[in-house]
Amino acid sequence: MVNHDQGNTPEGKGVGRRWRLGEDAGSWPLLKVAHARSRFLEIDSRINLWNASGALKQEALLSEDKRRLEIRLRINSQPPVHEWSLILGDVLYALRSALDATVWEYAHMDGACPKIPDRVQFPVVRKRRDWARARERNLQTVPEVIAERIEMVQPFQVGELAEQHPLAILSSLNNFDKHRASIGLSVGQGAVTQNISFEFEEESNASAPKATYNLGSIADGAVIGLFEFSSPVQRASGRIDFNHVVSVETKAGGIHLPVLLGRLTNDVLMYLNFLAVGPPTREEEARELSDESWIPMQFKEDSEGKMAFDPAS
Repeated sequence: MVNHDQGNTPEGKGVGRRWRLGEDAGSWPLLKVAHARSRFLEIDSRINLWNASGALKQEALLSEDKRRLEIRLRINSQPPVHEWSLILGDVLYALRSALDATVWEYAHMDGACPKIPDRVQFPVVRKRRDWARARERNLQTVPEVIAERIEMVQPFQVGELAEQHPLAILSSLNNFDKHRASIGLSVGQGAVTQNISFEFEEESNASAPKATYNLGSIADGAVIGLFEFSSPVQRASGRIDFNHVVSVETKAGGIHLPVLLGRLTNDVLMYLNFLAVGPPTREEEARELSDESWIPMQFKEDSEGKMAFDPAS
């Protein structure tokens, strides 16, 4: 912890104290985020290896009248979802503890000592009426300007969409992993890439086949693709690729695992940076903003209808 004095303000930046990420706030929370990111990359790598291992294969079956072609799924080995869930728990814990560690350091700035240290943590509040109690209980000696910023990023700020807020999702999944059971992961079909051609016994009577895909849950022997023809097929060539994805169920709905972890990791790092910028200087308060301007966070719906930080704000 460095000494916070008025003399460390750069000339021309205004008068005021400014905390520096990785110095005043300490590097431990950032190390936690870096650890979470490395474990996230490990999950992604293991999923890709499992996909590439031939665990899932396809079998094409042509009907006797040659007017119907089924693509069936064959499972050589089940996805190791419990193994992935263990690593997922590590990622969630590291991200959640990065936030708590940051609050702990702010609560001890300039020799401050919380009366009840065991209660010091980063609060995650879904209802505005609960904020005052959480502020008093969890942010006992945290500087007011930091407490205000923590309030600005709370789930209750997005109203009825609170459960879709990144902090709410992180908190719920982390608590489930710690206190209940393994987080349920599911493997399902993703996008379809088709590069297949057909030769018909009577080309003059042939028309484009009717294609139907079943992108539901994975099961051995499941019909994942069906082609129906107006004329008997003589030969089929090419391939159909199904992108298998891993999803985790949250209170905001099912989310693809790599997408979820990528967002949570980036969001937690964004929150740490937002807290570490420090209070606005006098020049900033007069709207003569420096390069490290003090800007409230704004949220908007993304392409999937989820609430996300709006970098344009």
